[in-house]
Amino acid sequence: MPDHWAVRQGQAVNEVSFEVPGNPPLKNEAISVFNARHGQAERIRTLLEAAHRACHEQAFVPMEQGSVALTVIARSPGGDAANIIGGIADVLEDKPSKSYRSAIDHLGDLATVWLYRNDSQIKQIEYREEPGEPALGH
Repeated sequence: MPDHWAVRQGQAVNEVSFEVPGNPPLKNEAISVFNARHGQAERIRTLLEAAHRACHEQAFVPMEQGSVALTVIARSPGGDAANIIGGIADVLEDKPSKSYRSAIDHLGDLATVWLYRNDSQIKQIEYREEPGEPALGH
């Protein structure tokens, strides 16, 4: 298991960055990543918890509109780049506006965590993989 992975999103005036322990959520299942029965529910919660903490600590203001740049550094990930980016992009968008998605009540307060209104705002992606050390106590 990788040590951690990182997400950096934004522009010079509105930016947030953080690291997340474990593997990133992958977009590779037939059910929504927000479904309580999704096989990666713990990865999703971990990402949302890290994003919430970072937004609070760095006074990040979610992007209601405009372009978003997303940088992901994955350390020994357990998936391919397309599924990693897709999973992260879905989790970090505004969930309540997605009426077609399954209920997100099981996320509690984490359902309100988002960095941009819609993943269609992502206009630039930087992705790279680096070797990582096994996670401790994970």
